Amino acid sequence: PQSMSPLPSPSWPETQEMDEKPSEKPVAAAGTTAKAAGAEPKGDGHGVMRDGSSADFPTDADGRVMHLQVRPGQLANRVLSVGDAGRARRIAEACFDGGRFAVHPSTRGFGVYTGLFEGTPVSIVATGMGTPMMDFVVREGTAVVRGELAMVRLGTCGGLGHTRPGNVVVATKGLVLVRQEPDFVHASEGSDDEAAAAAPAAAGLPMSPTRQVPYSISRIVMPDAELSEAFATAIDAQLQA
Repeated sequence: PQSMSPLPSPSWPETQEMDEKPSEKPVAAAGTTAKAAGAEPKGDGHGVMRDGSSADFPTDADGRVMHLQVRPGQLANRVLSVGDAGRARRIAEACFDGGRFAVHPSTRGFGVYTGLFEGTPVSIVATGMGTPMMDFVVREGTAVVRGELAMVRLGTCGGLGHTRPGNVVVATKGLVLVRQEPDFVHASEGSDDEAAAAAPAAAGLPMSPTRQVPYSISRIVMPDAELSEAFATAIDAQLQA
């Protein structure tokens, strides 16, 4: 949306290759800083390290977040998320102004391509698969950008009902997370005996309420209405062209 505050244009080198050697600088382990990786953490007892960094959100010596491995200025506040790393690079090569962009590889399987699209800073992020990786992109991305973070995911997904392979779907009416329940699978396969079933209660843990259902379905998560409607309009125009 035009109302979003633009991120100052980053500076970047000529196009780099994704197989470039990652930074040799040490990465902080959980509860430490990069300068003292492996040493006993020394904090104030409230999750704040003596050097001011957070034990719950560690960064390296250059301020890069641990998983996405970018620092402020390397990720734009307009993000296109794709699962496939090859697709991310092809989009970057085809869409960024002058074919120029910075590549920020990650040893955790992510890849960030940042450049200008029609003069506006945009990042394309290869997120791999699964909700944990997407969670890191959102949380760590929010930590390194200034202003609003607008994110659009472009990729495949499962579908029910009248949706067929090849359909283009924009989730303007929201989406849900569907997860298979392992407790149900174990019980249905006969690998669950009375002792195993009683173990959580014996340990003082709550019993899973999902043992009788194969899947859990989350509440509906709504997208940003302005962004999703604008995206749906743009996609429809392209498909009708």
